[in-house]
Amino acid sequence: MKKYRLNKNQKLFLIEYFFLNIYLWYRYAFRYNSTLTSPTYYDTPTIWKIGKYIIIVVFLGMYVVLNGFKIKSSYKKLTILLMAVSIIIFVKAVIVKDIEFFAKWVLMIWAAYPMLTIRMTDGFQVRFLQINKVIFIFHVVYSAVQCGLYILQGRLPALAYRGGMVRFGGGYDDPNAFAIYLMLPIAYILCNIIKEHGKTKDYILLAICIVLLIMTISFAGFLALGIVGILFLKKYCKKKRMFNLVCLALMCAVIGAVTFEDTIISILGAKQESASQHLGMLIPYIEDTAADVYAFGTRKFYFSENFYNQILNYFGMLFFVAYVGFKIWIIKMAYRASRTSEDKYSYIAFVYITSFSIAQIGIPYTTVFPVNFLYWCCVFFVCRVLIKNRREKLFNRNNVVIDRYE
Repeated sequence: MKKYRLNKNQKLFLIEYFFLNIYLWYRYAFRYNSTLTSPTYYDTPTIWKIGKYIIIVVFLGMYVVLNGFKIKSSYKKLTILLMAVSIIIFVKAVIVKDIEFFAKWVLMIWAAYPMLTIRMTDGFQVRFLQINKVIFIFHVVYSAVQCGLYILQGRLPALAYRGGMVRFGGGYDDPNAFAIYLMLPIAYILCNIIKEHGKTKDYILLAICIVLLIMTISFAGFLALGIVGILFLKKYCKKKRMFNLVCLALMCAVIGAVTFEDTIISILGAKQESASQHLGMLIPYIEDTAADVYAFGTRKFYFSENFYNQILNYFGMLFFVAYVGFKIWIIKMAYRASRTSEDKYSYIAFVYITSFSIAQIGIPYTTVFPVNFLYWCCVFFVCRVLIKNRREKLFNRNNVVIDRYE
């Protein structure tokens, strides 16, 4: 096996990435969540709540010690923009007395920021892929343990009620967060099957992912899966393997609907009230009647499961329009990176960014840890791809000019 050497920055980021992705292991193990949403659990102690932020601050401090405050010109504009947005969000968080909103959103941006600056060597990419495989195995094993204990002992996961609907959330013990996380391995496996003539294990892994997604009973996750399916159909509609996958998926859906008809009807009945609430929030609207709210947002605490609605009420129309424009720009940038890059990882990042952004109409994923951290890792990764492509194009152009003069 080939040995790869990593520099300190690469090692530091990989360690941070791994620990942040498995950080929520304690939830199911100790039954820590919220007694309001999980009656069989205890309220999470403060140390566990702030632990992830401590890890981020420590790693960022170590990163600054190693590199200083120098910002390279290739990503200087983006860095300044993110700093400005961070300040705006912090000011608003102080005004509405919701500092956790700032921490959940902004600190995750800067936790992922090293992805923009570290060298994307072959060694780093191999190790990064290996860590993601370990994280996936962690979730599969955790899900198996949760299912096993529920079947054998009746132990409920978070967000579950005795005699009610039971949902499983993997190593996060959060069905909605786990559902959007699954878009990453699903996109990776689909790329293996369609582009690289996947093996039997790829079909098995895809089936495992779909089963895990169904067990979350997350409508936001199902919406995200639909977006993933549309994106792959658009890109690979002429591939025979894509056609076979669609036929297989439709066949499984029909068999599943017929076999589990009563269960599906029961779930739809249980989710009817929740679905009605989400539909009512589908189109963002301002609730506060104060005159300046439309321009600057409310001065009171506000929460909505439609994150775009929360942005509109917290920050007003101007910031809302700028935010939506920024999200569209990120999606377009990710799409351009996937078009100009030959590796599959750019397309996987594009798929996750797009499904994440659209699914936010149902769940405020931008403030849901650690899937928001994964989102920004994907954003900074596609930024690196575009910067690399631009440099290669410039280098090739200069070589052409030199050849003409020789």
